[in-house]
Amino acid sequence: PACVSEVTVTNGGHSDALQVSWRPAPGVIDSYLVLLQDGGRTVHSLAVSRSSPTSCSFSSLVAGRIYTVTIVTRSGGLENATSVTARTQPATVQNPNAIHSARDDYLRVYWRNPDGDLDRYQVLIRYNNTVLQNQNVSAGTNECVFYSLTPGRLYTVTVETWSGDYVSSRSTDGRTFPAAVGNLSLVEAGTFDLTVTWSPAPGDVDHYEVRGINTSKQYIYIDTAP
Repeated sequence: PACVSEVTVTNGGHSDALQVSWRPAPGVIDSYLVLLQDGGRTVHSLAVSRSSPTSCSFSSLVAGRIYTVTIVTRSGGLENATSVTARTQPATVQNPNAIHSARDDYLRVYWRNPDGDLDRYQVLIRYNNTVLQNQNVSAGTNECVFYSLTPGRLYTVTVETWSGDYVSSRSTDGRTFPAAVGNLSLVEAGTFDLTVTWSPAPGDVDHYEVRGINTSKQYIYIDTAP
């Protein structure tokens, strides 16, 4: 019997499934047998009659894994086969976090590794939708660090999982620690008032909060704009 042609295997964006389609073999055939193999081991097989649609799907697969799909054409006791390889979509990382660790120029990014197969991670840090830095991280590692950031700034961090040419991603936000003001000074003290000055803190600031405590250990709070 002749082989099938135009075999297409796609994951449709799924990390646990593959969809298979093909063009029927010319000539006389009895049926098709579609095999899904993982490293030479057959994990699924599906018989398709010649009158059925020339397509099928497989589920419950491993994320990011390369599979071999073989379509066997059967006629009498004879067989002919065509094979192609395809990969499921890699899974996304779980619970990504970006923390400042009380540093104003630094974010530590960490995550839980996903199930399945992957080649590497790529971690990107953005501000206003512009990528500022990116790092390639080896599979099995679950953290990286970004330096030289702006104090007090809210960044978006994206962790991409790569398997072959396929990528899945998950994002989170993280803010660097705000910087301290400079040149803090009490320039004038009256009977009922105090005058405090400082130079602005570098980076992003929402507002300043001035705190004072009197001899009765009562706190005084004053909010001011940047």
